Amino acid sequence: MKQAQYMIRGVMAQLYLSGLLKCTLVAGAIFVLLLPFSTHWLVPMLGASIGFLGGAYLTGLLQNKRNEAIKLIHRHIDDAEYSLHLIDRHPLNIAQELQIERLITKLQQQKMPIFWPSQAGAYLLCFCFSLGVYFGVPLLKEEKQQNEKQSKSQSPMAQNQKNVPSFVAAQLTVTPPAYTELPTQIQTDLNVAAVSGSALKWQLSFSHSNHLAVKLTNSQGKNCLSKK
Repeated sequence: MKQAQYMIRGVMAQLYLSGLLKCTLVAGAIFVLLLPFSTHWLVPMLGASIGFLGGAYLTGLLQNKRNEAIKLIHRHIDDAEYSLHLIDRHPLNIAQELQIERLITKLQQQKMPIFWPSQAGAYLLCFCFSLGVYFGVPLLKEEKQQNEKQSKSQSPMAQNQKNVPSFVAAQLTVTPPAYTELPTQIQTDLNVAAVSGSALKWQLSFSHSNHLAVKLTNSQGKNCLSKK
């Protein structure tokens, strides 16, 4: 009889631990899931408490697990004759007493059955998912901030590049003095060698003239003319 009671209590303890593990995983998952989105730790704590109580209600953590333990033992032990419930019944008739004796003899040959918590994988998966959210959300926020900073830093550069004027074309007109009777020359090369007294006319084209300054230097690098 003691062996049967010992086995029942052992399986009941496993059932309670299984329920406690599930409730803890639910509470932990909710706590970790709410933590990145909360400004105060009380909000995740409240959510975890509600999750633990809800899990305790769904798993029947506070309910008597004796009948469930007896069913599991019957399922685990062959030829148990589904007679464990007779242990709590008094008085017993002769047939029931013989049935209990056979059951006790059978249990003495058995070790304490170990049961893996049912659906524990699903609870563990939910907890792992919440961990992924906990570590993933800050990384996404950091990446978004870096992209925004990079975009802001690139915008002025792109704007400045857009505003920089670009050279389009140039034309130089050289008109020699009248006494030389030389013809007027038009060229696109800005470097020029001309007769003293020649009139030089430069025509430059740029994409735009905003904040544009043009300087003319001689062969010695001295500034001869500047125009804005």
